[in-house]
Amino acid sequence: MNNLTIAIVHDQKLPVVKYGGTERVAWALGEALLKLGHKVVFIIPKGSKCPFAEVIPRPKQTDAIHAVIPNDVDIVHSFNHAIEDCAKPQVITLEGNGKAGQVFHPNTIFVSKDHAKRHNSEVFVHNGLNPDDYPLPDATAKENFCFFLAKARWEVKNIKGALAVARKAAVPIAIMGGWRPSFTGKVRWLGMVGGSRKYDVLRRGSALIFPVRWNEPFGLAMIEALFTGSPVFGTPYGSLPELIPEEVGFLSNNADELAEALKNYRRYNPSTCRNYALKNFTHLTMANNYLAYYDNILKGAVLNKESPRTLVARKHGELLPFTF
Repeated sequence: MNNLTIAIVHDQKLPVVKYGGTERVAWALGEALLKLGHKVVFIIPKGSKCPFAEVIPRPKQTDAIHAVIPNDVDIVHSFNHAIEDCAKPQVITLEGNGKAGQVFHPNTIFVSKDHAKRHNSEVFVHNGLNPDDYPLPDATAKENFCFFLAKARWEVKNIKGALAVARKAAVPIAIMGGWRPSFTGKVRWLGMVGGSRKYDVLRRGSALIFPVRWNEPFGLAMIEALFTGSPVFGTPYGSLPELIPEEVGFLSNNADELAEALKNYRRYNPSTCRNYALKNFTHLTMANNYLAYYDNILKGAVLNKESPRTLVARKHGELLPFTF
C-alpha cells in the first residue's frame, strides 16, 4: 500500500493524563501508523499536543469538522461518531454499545467479534496498545494483591463484585477508579491514577479482577494487565471469552468460583500473559488490520453491506447476572 495521510478524529484531548481508554487507543494507532510509514493528522480538541503528528483543533460543533480536514488527507478515521458532510472516505471505530435499534454508518468498525455480532456486523479490529509503554513482567516484583482498573462509578463494571471476589479469596485489592466506594478489609483505594503511579501498580499487582455485568465491547484494562504479566479474572460476557483464553485467565459469573481461581493466581506465568498480548494486541497489529480496511475503502468498497444496527441492547439499569 502506498503511504497514506490519515486524519484521526477524537472528541477528547490528547495525550491522556489518567485512564482514558479510547484516547489511548487513538494515540497508539497514530504512533503505529507513523511507524509503518504513513502520515497522521489528529483533529482533536483545543489544548491537545502531539510530538509525532500535526494537531488541528477540533471544532466544538460536530457539523463543522469536515471543514478543517486538510486537502491532502486520504482517509478520515473517526472514533465513535461519523463526520457529517465528509468529502473524504471515512471509517468509524465504535468503542461503546449502541442503543436498541440504533443504526450506524456503513463503514463502522467494531472492537471485537462479539461487539460486531451484536450490531449485525462482521467487521472488527481488536484494540491495541504500544507495549513499550508498559513495564516488562518481573515475577520477583509481583506482590500479593490484585487490582481493579475501571470507572468504579459505572455499575456495569461491578466494583462490588470485584471487592467480593477479593474478600472471598483473602487477597488484598487495589482499586484504580475515579469514585470511592464503601469498603472494609484489605482494600486500597487509589482513585483515578495515571502515569508512573499507575504503571507501578500494574508492575507490582498480580491479577486483574474484571467482573463486568454488561456485554463489554473490548475492555482495555485487560490488555494493560496482560502486558504487565497479570492474568485476568472476569465474567464471560461480551468480548471476554474471545480475548481471555484459559492460559491467561479465568471466567465465571460466580464470585465463589472466581475467588477459588484467584487463590491460585501464582499458577499463571507473567511471561505467558505478556507474550499472548504481544501476539494479539499491539498497536502495530491493530494498525495493520485497520490499513487493510482503509485499502478496501479506498478501492471503493463499503465495509458493511447493510448499515450496522444494534441487535442486543442493555435496558437502562439492567445488569447481567453475577452471583455474590
